[in-house]
Amino acid sequence: LELQFENNKTIKLNENWEFYWKELINPGNFDFKVPSNIVSLTSWTNYLDSNNKSLPSFGYATYRLKFSIPKERLRTSLYIPLISASSRIWVNGIYILETGKIGTSKEKTLHRSFTKIIPLNSNESNFEIVIQVANFYHKNGGITTPILLGTTENIFYKKTLQIMTDMISIGSFSFIGILFLVFYLLYWNKDQ
Repeated sequence: LELQFENNKTIKLNENWEFYWKELINPGNFDFKVPSNIVSLTSWTNYLDSNNKSLPSFGYATYRLKFSIPKERLRTSLYIPLISASSRIWVNGIYILETGKIGTSKEKTLHRSFTKIIPLNSNESNFEIVIQVANFYHKNGGITTPILLGTTENIFYKKTLQIMTDMISIGSFSFIGILFLVFYLLYWNKDQ
């Protein structure tokens, strides 16, 4: 997949993912594997199995995407959104991180969700992302939010905006909660 990369914009890596249901495949082991589907990033309950039935929420799978971007570019990063499951990520065969613990059953899986910014090697133009996902907890399985590609500066800006939005929301709800507590202590509990 050849991407037209612009330095001031982010690209959603949302389409053309190879999807391997009930398989945890490491990079370098895809030679004779045939994907279950070519998918866009949404809950895997929206995908169909070989019998044209929706996949269940609970299970595990491997996603893979290959893409190219021009070598002459600013510093570039990937933004991995919250994945509501455990996950393990490689970029160009290099292990990046594991969030939680990947397993093939509920007992072997530990769920965690974190966002991650992954800087890409500026000397390369061809990339392969491999993500293993195991879900035995959430109703939406798999990766449900697009992964973003952009300049490192833009990616950090987007993450900073998200953190600021979260802080404002928490502050607002905390203020409202304290206000109701004050009203209760001063007025409502006296009028029995």
